[in-house]
Amino acid sequence: MDSEEQTRRADTQGRTEGLQPWGAWEPTEPTWPQQLVLPMLLALGWLLFELTANATLALFIACLRFGWQDFRTAIWLRRTDPHPRRAKAGFWFYLSSGIWKTAIVPVLAVFVIGILWAMFASAHEDPNEVLVRQMAFALAVGMGASGILVIVVGVAVAFSLSGSLRMWIHHDLHRSRRENLWPPEWPHPLWRHDNRGRAILATALIVLTVTLPLLLFPLAVMLAPGAEIAVVLGIVFGVPITSTFLYAALRDKVFASSPEECWPESVVLSPELAAQRILSEEISG
Repeated sequence: MDSEEQTRRADTQGRTEGLQPWGAWEPTEPTWPQQLVLPMLLALGWLLFELTANATLALFIACLRFGWQDFRTAIWLRRTDPHPRRAKAGFWFYLSSGIWKTAIVPVLAVFVIGILWAMFASAHEDPNEVLVRQMAFALAVGMGASGILVIVVGVAVAFSLSGSLRMWIHHDLHRSRRENLWPPEWPHPLWRHDNRGRAILATALIVLTVTLPLLLFPLAVMLAPGAEIAVVLGIVFGVPITSTFLYAALRDKVFASSPEECWPESVVLSPELAAQRILSEEISG
């Protein structure tokens, strides 16, 4: 056995030491620090607002609670997966999943509040300044998180392509992380459309399609005087076409069609065993 193989096996043993083997699953109660995480994030957001009067920052901290499980799973994968390249790619993709949830919640909230306001507000009633300001803060949080999402997804895709890896992003992995199980267990069969990575990639490309032209327009006017119309038309049509091409090229190259394609060592539980374990978890909870 060469030294490289010995090093790889030693690294694998070190990463998986202390993990429960497959089949050792038993439901456990969340520890009290885990139960306090979400209230503490909300309290931290309120405290930041009181200290800084910066509602955008406070709202951003509070919205992190929606992606908290994904952030924890990202760190767990980075520490646990014995395949170094896959561990890095998994970290960045699950980090992007948490940021995606952090970004989408305030945007959806603004959308719903806007619809309700349009439905029930009087036509002659002036907009509530406090409500408008709060919606602007929420939208700023969503847009800021969306910008971060584009960068993180780009890094995740780069790691995946460099290692010829096809990744799987789904909330069922949180169960294995909570029980500290490796390889991951999947309580029921999952199919191609269950991979959340495609939705995350599509969101990042949509954000890029909307924001990139706004950044390129001033540059185009400055660098191509006299040809502004042609350049602007090229940007308006070129960016969406490029984004669509990128999505079509990456969605099956970067994302797996099943969990086993990402983690060949993982096992999908039989329906009977999965039902038994889920029932045990519900009873213990």
